[in-house]
Amino acid sequence: MSDTMIPLSVLAAELSEDVNSLARRLGSSVHLDSIGLRFVSRADAAACITARREADRDALARASRVTGSDPARADRERIRAIQRSQRDTALQLDGLSMSDAAHASITADHHAARLSRSGDALDEMMRADAMQYHPIAKEQ
Repeated sequence: MSDTMIPLSVLAAELSEDVNSLARRLGSSVHLDSIGLRFVSRADAAACITARREADRDALARASRVTGSDPARADRERIRAIQRSQRDTALQLDGLSMSDAAHASITADHHAARLSRSGDALDEMMRADAMQYHPIAKEQ
C-alpha cells in the first residue's frame, strides 16, 4: 500500500460510519492490498470527507433555521436528517422502519438529556457546602 491509499477503516472512523456500509457505498473505489485490507485512494477519501462536512454544515444550517421557530418541527427535521443518513449509508434495520429508528434515536437523546439534568440537580443537592444538618427536636 502506498502513501496515496487510505485504509477504509480509518476513513470509516473519521466519518463515524460502519466500515461495511461505507464499502458498499463506495463500491468499486474500494481495493484490497496484499494482505486483504480494504483501502481507498486519497482523492476518494478526500471527496467523502468533504461531502460529509458539507452535509453536516447543511444540516446545522437547517436545524438553526428550524429550531428557533417550532420545537416539534425541529424534531421532525432531525428525524428526516437521520432518515437521509440511513438511506445514504444503506443501513439495514431488521424489520424496524427508518421512521421508528429515527424517532427512537431522538427519544433516547431527550431521555439522556433529562437524566443528565436530573443528575446535575442531584449533584448540586449533595454538595458538601449545600447540605446542612437540621436536628429534629422531639415535642414534649
